[in-house]
Amino acid sequence: LKYWPMEKKRLGAAYARLKANPEVEPMGKMFCKLAEWSKPDFTCKNAGEAKKIVAELNKMKKDLEKLQESKVIVVQNGALTMASQVDELIALIPTKVPEK
Repeated sequence: LKYWPMEKKRLGAAYARLKANPEVEPMGKMFCKLAEWSKPDFTCKNAGEAKKIVAELNKMKKDLEKLQESKVIVVQNGALTMASQVDELIALIPTKVPEK
C-alpha cells in the first residue's frame, strides 16, 4: 500500500482484517524471508552467511512454536505449515554455499 496508494481502496478491508490480529504481521515477515531462502536459485555468499541464516531460522522456529498455540485457528495452521518449511530449510541452507 505504501508504493501503490491507489490500491488502498481496493485492499482496504483485507488490510484492516490483517492489522486487527497482531500475530499476523510477524508471520508475514517470516513468510517473506522463507520464500526468498526457499528459491531454487538462492545461494549463500559464504559459510558465515549460511550460519547466520540457520541461526535466524532457529529463532523463527521458537517464535512459530508460540504461534502454534494461538487462539486463532488460521494462525495455528499457518504456523504449523511454516514450521515444517523452517525445518527443511535448516537442513538445506548449509548445502547452498558455493564451493571454492
